Amino acid sequence: TILDAPGHRDFVTNAISGISQADAAILVIDGSVGGFESGFEKRGKISGQTREHAQLAKGIGIEQLAVVITKLDKSESGAQRFDDIRDKLEPFLKSCGYQAKSMQWLCASGTTGDNIVSKPEQDSKLNWFSGPTVVEAIDNFVMVEHNQDKPLRVPAFSVSSTKQSGGGSVLT
Repeated sequence: TILDAPGHRDFVTNAISGISQADAAILVIDGSVGGFESGFEKRGKISGQTREHAQLAKGIGIEQLAVVITKLDKSESGAQRFDDIRDKLEPFLKSCGYQAKSMQWLCASGTTGDNIVSKPEQDSKLNWFSGPTVVEAIDNFVMVEHNQDKPLRVPAFSVSSTKQSGGGSVLT
């Protein structure tokens, strides 16, 4: 099953719900100049969305991660930008607890579809990339064996009290 957990700040509860059902994640990074930086760098006490999502996924139990850097086809130095982003992001992901062997690094273009299903063509601005496509990265995820003897994990978004039927709490 593949599901989309929106990354926007307004949809954090939806993201938590989605992540809690997943065994692996695709972390999509805006590779445009300024895009990655605004999602990654801290401003005072506020962390960028990229940091928050990586930490949230790891905290919920995601071990396998495919990092997809997009918008590199808009850059004249896409390969160098890819390396620069990876050099900044990889140590952070390792500090969150992700293992290098469980991370896949790739690029893709949503505009042209390059490296989504098939490798970039020779005339593509992503023709320098030789790693997996997004579909190959999904296929590379290892199926997780779930232990049926362990406790059930269910995300709770709110708790409200009720006086009906003798009172109690309602989890949603």
